[in-house]
Amino acid sequence: MRYLAVVVADQQHVSDNRVTVDSEQRLGKTLLQLARTLGKQDQQSTRIKTKISHEKLSEMVGTPRPRISIFWSDFANTG
Repeated sequence: MRYLAVVVADQQHVSDNRVTVDSEQRLGKTLLQLARTLGKQDQQSTRIKTKISHEKLSEMVGTPRPRISIFWSDFANTG
């Protein structure tokens, strides 16, 4: 029962984010969450060793794949 409550709460959070947060911010938050759960800390940054396609990120964020590529470039350009 506790597990189901967590899953429902997580899904509600995802739905709320898709309505209230723009897709670039959702991508940033998704990447930060992935870094916390899958990332490995090195001297300069946290790296996610798992390969995640732009297609998969677009599904997670709820935005078209070409937008993920644009946001990714923007993130890279700003450091």
